[in-house]
Amino acid sequence: MAEGDRAASGPAGRHRVRLPHRRPACAEGEERCELTANTEGDVVTPHNPIHVNPDTCIRCMICDYVCPGDVIHKEPRSQTLPVIKYPDECWYCGLCEQACPADAITVVFPENMLHPPTSMIELLGRDPD
Repeated sequence: MAEGDRAASGPAGRHRVRLPHRRPACAEGEERCELTANTEGDVVTPHNPIHVNPDTCIRCMICDYVCPGDVIHKEPRSQTLPVIKYPDECWYCGLCEQACPADAITVVFPENMLHPPTSMIELLGRDPD
C-alpha cells in the first residue's frame, strides 16, 4: 500500500481508503517537529492527551493499530516508544488504553471534558431525572 492508504473492513466488506497526509501539530511553524519522550516517559505534546509508561510498554504497536484518529505512531521494527504525532486529533476514545496488553497507556482527559462549564440543567432547561 502507498503512504496514506489504509485497509478498512465493515458491514460492506473490506475496502482500501486513502487518507490525506497530515503533519504533527507543533509550535515550530511549518517545520516538521519531532516529538520525544521526557524523563518520565510521557510524550511531550501541546495537550499531552496520552501518557505512555516506558517501564511497562512492550512496544507491540497495538495502540498504533487501534487508534481511530491515527494519533499514535510507531516505526515498524523500532524499539522506541510510541509517539503521539497528532495530539490535537485525539478523540479521547480510550481504545489505546483498553487495548494495551501491558497497561502502559493512560488517556488524560482535558479539564473541560471532566468538568464542563455548562451543566445538564442549563443545556436541557430542566433536571435530566
